[in-house]
Amino acid sequence: MGPDQFSFERYGAHVVATLRGELDDAVCPALDVLLPALLIEHETSTVQLDVGGVTYLNSTGLRTLLDFQRLAASKGVRVSIGTCSNVVRRLLAIVNLEDAFPGVTAA
Repeated sequence: MGPDQFSFERYGAHVVATLRGELDDAVCPALDVLLPALLIEHETSTVQLDVGGVTYLNSTGLRTLLDFQRLAASKGVRVSIGTCSNVVRRLLAIVNLEDAFPGVTAA
């Protein structure tokens, strides 16, 4: 996973993590390390996921996002979705998880 697929910016106690491309079995093992590292390396109260550039999301990608959200919540960090691609919005709607991440509205 390269900088063209994952980047982040810090704004005080707020981190924006930008994900692009396909979130699938090939990419998610790296995300399973990179996303939790944000919580360890940066003292933050909120993480906003920018998934507007995600072109494909399978069950592994969804699990990665949900696992990160659960981990963050256990540390008192709020995770929301900022920009959301139709691909992500549609899958969250199909599995009835639109409300799992603040910022996502039903497709």
